[in-house]
Amino acid sequence: MISKNLTLVQRFVLKNAKSILWINLVISFLVGLLVHSHLATVEKERTQARHEKLTRDFYLAFDQYLHPLEGILATLHYSKLELTPENFRTAAESRNLFKNFEAALGFGFVRKVAADDVPAFVLKQKKLRKGFNLKRLRTESSFVSGEDYYITEVIEPFENNADSIGVVISDEPFHREAASRAMIEGRGQITEAAPLIESQDRALGFVYFLPIYKTAFVPSTIEERKKQIFGWAYVSLLSNKIVQFVVNQNPEALPFQIQEVGSDQSTRVLFESENYKSFVSQGLPSLQKSINIAGQNWKISSVYTPYLHADIEIKSVLVGLLLSIGSLLFYYYSRLLQNKLQFDAQLILKSREQAEMATHELFEQKAFLQMVIDSLPAIVGYWDKNFENKLNNKMYRDFFGVSSRQLSYFGEIVSGKEQQLEKPYLNKEGEKRILLTKYHPHKVNGNLEGVAVVAVDITDIRLLENRNRESEALLLAKAKLSLLGEMACGIAHEINNPLSIILGKSEIVKSTLEDETIEFEGKQKVVSDLDSIGRTALRMSTIVKGLRSFARNSEEDPYQNADFKSMVDTVLALIQERVKKKEVSIELIHVQPDQIVFCNRIQIEQVFMNLIANSIDAIADLSEKWIKIEASEANEQWRIRFTDSGFGIPADVVEKMMNPFFTTKDVGKGTGLGLSISKSILEKHQAGFEYELYQGHTSFVISFAKSNVIENKAIETT
Repeated sequence: MISKNLTLVQRFVLKNAKSILWINLVISFLVGLLVHSHLATVEKERTQARHEKLTRDFYLAFDQYLHPLEGILATLHYSKLELTPENFRTAAESRNLFKNFEAALGFGFVRKVAADDVPAFVLKQKKLRKGFNLKRLRTESSFVSGEDYYITEVIEPFENNADSIGVVISDEPFHREAASRAMIEGRGQITEAAPLIESQDRALGFVYFLPIYKTAFVPSTIEERKKQIFGWAYVSLLSNKIVQFVVNQNPEALPFQIQEVGSDQSTRVLFESENYKSFVSQGLPSLQKSINIAGQNWKISSVYTPYLHADIEIKSVLVGLLLSIGSLLFYYYSRLLQNKLQFDAQLILKSREQAEMATHELFEQKAFLQMVIDSLPAIVGYWDKNFENKLNNKMYRDFFGVSSRQLSYFGEIVSGKEQQLEKPYLNKEGEKRILLTKYHPHKVNGNLEGVAVVAVDITDIRLLENRNRESEALLLAKAKLSLLGEMACGIAHEINNPLSIILGKSEIVKSTLEDETIEFEGKQKVVSDLDSIGRTALRMSTIVKGLRSFARNSEEDPYQNADFKSMVDTVLALIQERVKKKEVSIELIHVQPDQIVFCNRIQIEQVFMNLIANSIDAIADLSEKWIKIEASEANEQWRIRFTDSGFGIPADVVEKMMNPFFTTKDVGKGTGLGLSISKSILEKHQAGFEYELYQGHTSFVISFAKSNVIENKAIETT
């Protein structure tokens, strides 16, 4: 019997409590499925991104060795194809080929020699290098007239590769095939993996050949390439070092396998993660991609692990579990209230016997409830207003060991407010575990009658979240490296040009000093040339110093006084080649050395770099391409404005552009971290950062408080 003093809603809920319970349980199940589907989709996208990065880094592992080979090509053309052991070693030392390339056993040059010219070639080499001898890789020693032979002429470092000088590498089929392919294709080619002759223990590796023609440019036809071929710059690479580079660049990668695909389509495993085969044998899904690097085919495969699904399953179950527990508690309280109302009505209308039957039924329901909560995969308990434990389940007893124990902070909810706390507890074995605890006050007529507690062990979830945060921190750190990569070509250009000037001027000075016909009046010309060399070297030093300072980790740097002018000049020096290439004009307005702010200089330069780089990308396709950097003073603040010729940013993009990983650029052209990192840096500096439409153009404004500047202290420069 339900009291008539209740509202219609209360009567309906009490009358249909069981139906509502089942509806809530079904809804809980469906919500759990939706959460599981969403998390699975997110994890799939993240895994795909990791696999794509793994493939890109494998490209990079070989590509980084193409640049020194191109340097050897440039050295040969600079010396008009006159190669000696001395000038080759000088070129190798100037390009630091001995230290910067871990996988390389040696960089060298292979000359194409016709069979009839072999005796003359050997005689010339004996004059250049004492003890030079030909070394055949095949048993026969004769040279067949009409055939060409590929002979190693020089290799550095010579001390580690002396036995490789004079080797006829065309005797080895893999070497001959790759070198011939490079000659025909007109670009670098890699051999299949094979024991390296440069390695004392014949370790497995590859040889990377870059063709060098007698002409400054690659001939346009195959016949011309065959006629004009001069030789090959080459490097021997250890396969285990190549693989280690890829592994180091991908600490978060799934278990993966790298296979080499031979010319006959046969495959050979180059590298395989520890658990890769066991996961594949379990039938777990995998990602595969076939790639071609310098004429060599590879297959890279990644396999999902069961651990990737753990976080998805736990979170999905937790959501469904919490909703289910809420439904059960709702049903429990509804039944308690319903039974109490029935008991009160029957006490008046019925006899003691009927009351005893009702009491017996109540005990049965409590036993049923005890059975239900004992089966729940969560810690459940109920305390009355005197803090006496009236109800608990098996998981509670298994965790704490005794039924009378109370959870911490239990006394804080006497106010009757529903609370949720996350706190570490020691279980009965003394192990520290993290519990997510929800306190549900039980009120009757506004008075606190008891408290129901539901707790879930979320230790494993928190561990997974900590690992995810560490991964995001790595991505943020790599965003700066991504920006440095974009500047690499420009920096190389800026350094190579001054180097050419230095070399040219040095030769002029040398010739001037050695010319006996020039008397003392030639001193002024020598001094002028030396001044030019000094200015050029200073320019190189400024660029390299700025790049080194920008690239290093600046988190621990102390704050110092720095002026807008020097920071902007440093950034423009690093990015000037990109500015020239995109034909963008940059104008500085009222940017002066006396505009001093107190900051982490490197981090603020990174912010300036991000804003200028974004502007260059945004206006690259406009007819008018300009950027204005304007400094001003207002309300005890130094303000610096970055404005470009763009026509503003759409409102829907403005709302999301500060979010991490949001980008409007094409896939592979942006990380979506530039503005997010800039915002984070400026927040740490308590500096303002806002976007506005300024005179019809895109504009960002940064504001620094002048009061933060350390008085009477000289500005430190780096």
